[in-house]
Amino acid sequence: MWCQKSYRKKARGTDIEWKSQDASIIAKSVPAAKYRKPKVFLDPMFDLTVGAAVMTKRDLMLGLDRGIYPFAPLELFKGARGTGPIPIGTLLVYAGMIRTTERKKLKGKVFNVKVMKHTFITPVGRCIVHDINVLQSL
Repeated sequence: MWCQKSYRKKARGTDIEWKSQDASIIAKSVPAAKYRKPKVFLDPMFDLTVGAAVMTKRDLMLGLDRGIYPFAPLELFKGARGTGPIPIGTLLVYAGMIRTTERKKLKGKVFNVKVMKHTFITPVGRCIVHDINVLQSL
């Protein structure tokens, strides 16, 4: 029995183009958060030592835009008073500071800056608090 091999021509445009994954990794590592200058905190009795307990002065919720923060940021809750996920008077425990990346625009150029952020243990887990003025000492 005699077999004849058939050789087909390669179709045009079927070459596989390999794309580098570096572009997707870089896109994920860009911080989504815009730099937030820390607000002035006026209470001298406020204790920021690890394990110190504080209470919330306002209703808070988890931030919708987490960016590349290692923990979710807390934002003010815009709904009815006392109905937020973390209502007024909720006890939080200070968990220390972390270093994170945010973006800062200077003279038309965008820079990634490393900043220190306060973290607290909340009923929904460990979270970053940008504005310490939403908290009060016990």
